[in-house]
Amino acid sequence: MITILPLKEMTLSEKFLTIEEVWDDISHTSKDFSSPKWHEEELIKRDSKIAAGEDELIN
Repeated sequence: MITILPLKEMTLSEKFLTIEEVWDDISHTSKDFSSPKWHEEELIKRDSKIAAGEDELIN
């Protein structure tokens, strides 16, 4: 099934929500799913920057 989204008409928030929905579905339905090693390394790096006060989370 192919669904074409009206990306040019969607807000940035709607696009991010769509991405979140897709990743959530992949992570719950794909048996062979695993994040790449670089992703874990990037998360650790960002957590360290937040802990050191060099960066902050935004909503």
